[in-house]
Parts: sequence; C-alpha cells; structure tokens
Amino acid sequence: MKLPVFLYISLSVIFPKLYAQSYSCFDIPNPSEPENHVIKQCPFVKSTIPTFKTKNLIDGSSFNVNFKCDSTDNGLCQKAQSAFEMAGQIISSVFMFEVPITLNATFTNLNDSNLLGSATPSRFIPLISEDGVPRLYPQSLVKQFKFEVHPEYSSCDIYAQFNSAVNFWFNGDGPISPAQQNIHTVILHELFHGLGLTSSWRNNLDSLLQYPANGLSPVPYLITSASSNSIIFQGFIETIFDKFLVILPDNITSSPLVPTSLTAYTSKLNEFGPPPTEFSTSLKFAESLILSPQWNSVAPFILKKSTIANTLVFLPRGYQLINGTYLETSVNPYLSGSSISHISFASYTNSQDFLMRYKLEPGFTIKDLISKGGNYQSDDGTGVIGPRLRSIMESIGYVLFCFIE
Repeated sequence: MKLPVFLYISLSVIFPKLYAQSYSCFDIPNPSEPENHVIKQCPFVKSTIPTFKTKNLIDGSSFNVNFKCDSTDNGLCQKAQSAFEMAGQIISSVFMFEVPITLNATFTNLNDSNLLGSATPSRFIPLISEDGVPRLYPQSLVKQFKFEVHPEYSSCDIYAQFNSAVNFWFNGDGPISPAQQNIHTVILHELFHGLGLTSSWRNNLDSLLQYPANGLSPVPYLITSASSNSIIFQGFIETIFDKFLVILPDNITSSPLVPTSLTAYTSKLNEFGPPPTEFSTSLKFAESLILSPQWNSVAPFILKKSTIANTLVFLPRGYQLINGTYLETSVNPYLSGSSISHISFASYTNSQDFLMRYKLEPGFTIKDLISKGGNYQSDDGTGVIGPRLRSIMESIGYVLFCFIE
C-alpha cells in the first residue's frame, strides 16, 4: 500500500514577496478571452481563508466546485459535474494544496461547435519573485503561500466554461467514437491553464491599436491616474510561468548552448518610458511604444521566434537545459492562446506529456492516451499528469506529493 508523505522533492518552494504599496490586481472576466484583463484595486486584508488538514488532502479533492448547467438534460448535467469533480480529485492526488481551490464551472451552449471549453485564473496578483522581478501569480497559487495579510482575493480562483452543445464522451458511456472528444482530458487541460500554466507574452498591443502591431510583449501594466484621468504606464509584467522561459540560440550546434531568458527581453522593453510614464490615453501609449527602439528590437523578434519550432523552452527550476520542455512555437502564423502557452505538439504527441499540447485528438480516452504514451503512472490513475507538466507546475510554486511504499 502506498502512503502519501508530504515532502519537498527536488526543490524547496521559494516564496515571493508582496509589494509594499497599494495593490492593483489583474482580473479575467471571461475564460474564453484570457487576453482581456481588467485592472482592479485589491486592498490588503487580513487572511481568513481556511487551510486543509492532511486527511482532507489524502481522502478527497482540494477543489470546491461551484457548478452551473443550463441544459434541460439532467443526466448530462450530472455527468458534467462529476467530470469536474473527478478532475479536481486527480490533480489533488498529485499536488499538495494547503488551501482549497474554488472553481466556478459553467456547462452551457457556447453557440459554436468548434469551442470545447476554456479555463483561466479569475485573478492574477503581482508579487515580487526571488530575483526581484514583479510577476503575475494566479490567485490559486498565491493562496498556497498563506500570507497573513494579502491583497483581497476574488470570490473564486478559477473560471471554467464548457460547451454543452459538444458531443462529449464521459466515463461510463459506451466506447468512444472517432469524432468524440473526451471531456475528462479537456477539463484537466484547461484546469492547468487556470492554475497558472499561461504566458503573458501575446499580441497585447493589437487590441489597443485596433490593427496588428506585428510583435509580442508581456502585458502592459496600465493604470488610470486618479487626478488627471490619464494613463500611467507601470511597465510590462510577466506571469510566473514566463520566469522559466528561455530562447535557444539560432546556432544550436554551438557549445556550450547558452539560452537567453525571456525576462531579459522584458527588461529591455521596460526601458521604454521608463515606467512610470504618463500618456493621455492607452492608444497614445501604444502608438508611442511601436515607434520606440525598445519595441522594434524585441517584439518582432519574439513574434518570429514564436513561429519557429523548438526555439522556446520551459527550463524547470534547478534543472539543466537538457531537462527543459519545448513550448508550442510551430504554429504559423502566431495563434494567440495556442502559441507559447502550450507544450510542443510535435515533440510530445504519443508521450507521457500529451495533456498540455494545444490540440487534443478526438476518439481517445485518458486510458488510451496514457497507454500510447508508455503507461506513465497507470497504476494509480494519475498518469494523465506527465513528468514534464509536474516539473512545470512545481517550478512555478506548487508542491508535489511524494509517495513511499
């Protein structure tokens, strides 16, 4: 019999620090539009959130699922709710959560049969990483740090929205058909995005300019001045996931192979202004930025790299480059939401780490996919969470359970 024992394996958690100033948080109102954020004030409050006892973590799920379903098919709604609860149990069997995760999950007709579902952190909270760089942390992770005083939390940690019009396959159904999507794989995939596997490097300026900026950047931290109603640029800010991203050099035969951290490019972009700099409108900010040498030396270069296979790597904390994970950079043209924020489809199809590729093949159950990938952890049912995914989530700050006989 396996007894779960809480250990810090391979690395110890390095806690980030709070800003010593008033807080603005980044809220994502719509899980299908993670690039659209709303900056809200989140004042410091004293912690009142409960923590788990070890027994709760072993016996059940760390996820509190608030489920809504608008289908008139009660049986379908029950199966969908069970699928979300099962996903929480699987994740809770691999990762140690000392504070419960609140998931708001909606199963509704999205009026587009091509949309399966999506999930996102409800709120990102800026913290100072151990290298002194401010980054966005998902609320679900910030809660695990158990700050006695913290920025005010949103009412839930993860928003998820899934399409009730899709002919999903559920555990307990008959054999899966070739055209059916396995809802359990899709939910698990999206929940890991909701837990923080996401990059802020996107075509963030396009929505401000209303035309393609032909470049990528982290999200610009823009706040409205209380006195003048102008826009204050506070700098570009990465997610904690971005901290571990590196770009491989063009000449991969060189020795030693020295990658460049994406944080270095964020620092270069932050020479623009420099922050804090005031602009009359967000459009004026964007128009000034795209004419700057900082933008033109960084943003088009990152856009190009994001469409060339095997150029971006997630390098786990404490590991060598050989242990890195290739990210999805083979989609050309760049596809927001798919590029960078997923692992390489070409590299990890039919592998132990099939889950976080940007597209999931229909017609396969989780058991099928684990078998195709080599039966990783197939004896305890957690093999859907592969070793690379575990190292990614551990690097950004979650804690793995370790099992001993």
